[in-house]
Amino acid sequence: MRYSVMESVSNLTIGERISILRKRSGLTRREFARLLNVSYTTVANYENNKSIPNIRRVSEMSVILSTTMNMILHGYEPEKEDFII
Repeated sequence: MRYSVMESVSNLTIGERISILRKRSGLTRREFARLLNVSYTTVANYENNKSIPNIRRVSEMSVILSTTMNMILHGYEPEKEDFII
């Protein structure tokens, strides 16, 4: 399977990917926290790898950050493959 990698973020931690994606979206931690309906400290803990967001929260992040859950969790997107039947 081939993958599309966002500037080699697959080797980063989930917190580092959340931080990069948030910044690329032009959001401060406070703005991001408000959109997620969590505290600033919660976002800081995610980004500093002190806690890991649950799957529902990752889903919410993907919508806010205009990305996919796979990019947040793993740092890459599988490319669509052509299937021959």
